[in-house]
Amino acid sequence: MACLCAILLLGSLPAFAQGAGALTVSLHVNSSISLVFNSYPAGPGVCPLTGSGTNNAGLNLGWATQPAGGTHGGCGQYTVVNNSTYQMSSPFYLDVEVFNLSSSQYDLRAWVASAPPGQVAFLLNSQTLTPSRTSAPQQTNAYGSTTETFAIQVQKQVPAGTLSGTVEFEATAK
Repeated sequence: MACLCAILLLGSLPAFAQGAGALTVSLHVNSSISLVFNSYPAGPGVCPLTGSGTNNAGLNLGWATQPAGGTHGGCGQYTVVNNSTYQMSSPFYLDVEVFNLSSSQYDLRAWVASAPPGQVAFLLNSQTLTPSRTSAPQQTNAYGSTTETFAIQVQKQVPAGTLSGTVEFEATAK
């Protein structure tokens, strides 16, 4: 009888309260393109980038002048274009990667943020850069690392001083 009482007491205990719910989870995955500037390996005619490994780098080409034969200091490749124009240039790597997008190539556009002084030209891979985004790409590349060459062409009538500017780059998935 004692066993029967214990079973009856356990059966009459109050039930614990319960609750239930559901969590709906969502995540929107955006595609993106990463554009990073990297220094070209050191060597003759090569200038290191400041901020290499980032998407905001600098390129100092040193100094140059065009007397008979031409002279320059620092780094960069000095080239006499003709009797009135010389050029300073240097290669660099442009690393472009794509994430969360089915694309094997990208279009590259480059332009200067503002026009250089008269009788000065900024070039990327021998193409003159203008102060407006072009509708046609300068080149189409596979993702990864490509070698680009930036140059400044200067005519001998340009007054002495520092030439500087900003080149904007845009990579668009194809």
